[in-house]
Amino acid sequence: MKKLEKELENLPENFIVGIVMPSNSYEEANMRLLRFLVNTKKSKGGYVAVSKPYNYTISLLKNRDINTDNIHFIDCLTKSLGSKVAKTKNCVFIESPAHLTELGIALHDYFTSSGEKNRFLYIDSISSLLIHNSIDTVLKFVHYVTGKMRLFGFNGMLLSLHEEKDKKLVSHLSQFCDKVIHL
Repeated sequence: MKKLEKELENLPENFIVGIVMPSNSYEEANMRLLRFLVNTKKSKGGYVAVSKPYNYTISLLKNRDINTDNIHFIDCLTKSLGSKVAKTKNCVFIESPAHLTELGIALHDYFTSSGEKNRFLYIDSISSLLIHNSIDTVLKFVHYVTGKMRLFGFNGMLLSLHEEKDKKLVSHLSQFCDKVIHL
């Protein structure tokens, strides 16, 4: 993981980074990236939870001493699993990862309501979107989201697994990101 920290050291302002990793290092890299953004850079931001539900994610972050006070969550999974959704001030629940229009609207609302400086958007797995959507639909969505990040001055991190089915996605990440880091 030293490579990850080295790659993150000199990122410019308003960066968008694609992180491509094998599935066996996903959780550890995920925690290191969030610790870097929240605890080291002191950024406020949004976390799009596609691969794990909000309650699990928030518990995991707190157990790793990652400050969740300044993170706004958009949970794409809890409702689709049939779980009851408790009202919370820092999380919006989307019906399903397949509802990219609904996710796009929630992201637009977040971008336009966040007046802070030093902001980020973190998508916990572009690869998980491929389970529910076609590759072309996901690529269009990533193009839309990265455009919004640039328009509103957000830093961004997009995680993707380096698995066989994700090769087309990974090959296109470089056109949307300032840097793609392969772990």
